[in-house]
Amino acid sequence: NSKPRVVSGLCKLSFQPDRGFASVSNFCYPRCVTHSQSCVVVVPQDWYITDSKLACTANQDFLNVSNKLYTGLAGPAVGTQLSGFLTWHVGGPTIDTFSGCGKYCGFELQLAPKPPARSAQGKLL
Repeated sequence: NSKPRVVSGLCKLSFQPDRGFASVSNFCYPRCVTHSQSCVVVVPQDWYITDSKLACTANQDFLNVSNKLYTGLAGPAVGTQLSGFLTWHVGGPTIDTFSGCGKYCGFELQLAPKPPARSAQGKLL
């Protein structure tokens, strides 16, 4: 069974096979984002986002997930099916949690090789 891996740049990846998930984030998450930081993560086919956090400079910093760009405070939805690459690029100034970024700066995604559990009504558990 394949697992996600960082192929370039400064991102953190933690894979926990016993728990069946991976966590990927920018290098200094949640404290800051650094100017010109970027990374590429390969995600095996049929992995899913089980948690998503994004806080970055709108229209300057971008998270690309399955060929869809996210910026600002709106990251990919929980339950999004992945295949291929995740990319992160910071084009804006360096910012940190002390300069108005909020509770966190950058991105963090929890990934799993199966979709998140849903209730009988179809809501995420």
